[in-house]
Amino acid sequence: MIYTIKQGQHYCEQTRVEAHDGKISWTVRAMLGEDCLYNLNSKKYNQQSNKLEGRGYGLNHHQDSVRVAWRPVFDSTTWLVPQNKFGILAYYYNKGTMYAKSMFQVQPNEWFEYTVTCDRVNNTLTYTSPKLKVPKIYYFDWSNVPVWGYKLYFYFGGDKTSPKNMDMEMNYL
Repeated sequence: MIYTIKQGQHYCEQTRVEAHDGKISWTVRAMLGEDCLYNLNSKKYNQQSNKLEGRGYGLNHHQDSVRVAWRPVFDSTTWLVPQNKFGILAYYYNKGTMYAKSMFQVQPNEWFEYTVTCDRVNNTLTYTSPKLKVPKIYYFDWSNVPVWGYKLYFYFGGDKTSPKNMDMEMNYL
């Protein structure tokens, strides 16, 4: 399915309020088009993470949520020179604290897959992908986190809205 964020917006056109299925693991195949490359000419804004998809738990995804995020890759010194590729990140909130952890990079129009697994017994969150040599495992305190919640969709920002129309193709496997 193709998801579109229009210029000047945060949310994609396909965003809707929808409960997630409560699964502890899900796999996604996605591709970001060249139209998702941008430069906001600010280190602060270029470092902010955009979101592919995920799950919010309870009523507030800024309290507890699990997502995968993306942003264009820039030079590591000034964050102002684009490198024509995307960084894919593990992105999550746990007990109100946000975490964004780099995982791998992809080219525009390159398909990639990942699996997210939420382990409530061992208090972990695991991201796997054929692009990763080893799984990325993070501590996640699942105590008092509801099982229920809602789906989170393709989203631009941070603080700024999308500087142009952007398309992402994604399917759950």
